[in-house]
Amino acid sequence: MSLLLPILAIMVSFYTMYKVMEEYFIRSLDNIAQYFNLSPSVAGATLMAFGTSVPELSIALFALFLPNAHASTGLGSVVGSAMFQSFVVIGIAAIVKKLSLDWGTIVRDYTFYAIAVLVLLLTVQDGVITFLEAFTLVTTYGLYLGVLLSWSRITNERHSTTPIRLVESQIDTFNSKPSLLRSIWVFTTKPIDFFIDLMPNPEKKPKATVLVFMLSLIIMTSLSYILVISSESIAEQINIPPAIIALTVLAGGSSLPELIGSTVLSHKDKGTMAFSNAIGSNVFALLVSFGLPVFLFTIFNGPVQGDGIANVTPSILALLGSIFLLVFIFLKSKLVVDKPIGYVLLFLYLLYMIAVYTGIL
Repeated sequence: MSLLLPILAIMVSFYTMYKVMEEYFIRSLDNIAQYFNLSPSVAGATLMAFGTSVPELSIALFALFLPNAHASTGLGSVVGSAMFQSFVVIGIAAIVKKLSLDWGTIVRDYTFYAIAVLVLLLTVQDGVITFLEAFTLVTTYGLYLGVLLSWSRITNERHSTTPIRLVESQIDTFNSKPSLLRSIWVFTTKPIDFFIDLMPNPEKKPKATVLVFMLSLIIMTSLSYILVISSESIAEQINIPPAIIALTVLAGGSSLPELIGSTVLSHKDKGTMAFSNAIGSNVFALLVSFGLPVFLFTIFNGPVQGDGIANVTPSILALLGSIFLLVFIFLKSKLVVDKPIGYVLLFLYLLYMIAVYTGIL
């Protein structure tokens, strides 16, 4: 029973976080992006990346600042999430519908993705993260934004007049199908939906955008606290390192927005955008979702050290290797990622999971 409680807490937290993010938080970001007239690349790399990476950012914050938590939980969540998105998100998007990529996207996104992984690797390999190293993580993302701004100008990318939202309501589609599973689902989630739906809809009430944005942040941050506490409890009860739970359970759950968003985009024949959503979110997560909390920690408490940080290094190396592997696969397929390749990517992620739980990584 003691193990069941944190498992239920994680499941409820993931659903609530998904509900808030899909129906309120991302819609408030839509309004903000259109208000500032941001181009799709810049909006995706800033607002969209921030929106879908709030779980990883909050988990990293709590993992660093809570007295009984472990910094490796935050790092493991970010690294595991990047691996999940590289293989599972892109793989499922390709299974849903064939992805046709372009050279520009591959070069731009994977170059900075590789740089982000290298910077993170150099930062954590000795088990100590200093103020200067944390500052380097954050400023590297600033460099990435500068490249995106220049890219949008050079390619004459038109500014978006349509929502940047990547996630459409899959919950409503599921709820519309009569079945026993649907009835159980509705009964279980109805109390959560009732309280969440008390917030104003920013699409219908644009003036409530800032309020919805702030409320969503508070809710998702609170849920991230529950996720960290629950995952630490599970790790302690089954006697495995907290980083293992973070690399797998927390990583997969916190990547739900990218998974659903990229699947929807792929179904709408927007394969390049689905691909950029996954990779762009990875760059943000590695450099900001982990870098910013560490930067703040080093300001007030000095270097982050020990606590199993260096133990995540093998997974970071695997993440770096996955970049070269994926680029090779995409080039061999002539930038067309179809259903068979999608299944290969899922199989590769399964091998990664086995390696994590058996201690190879």
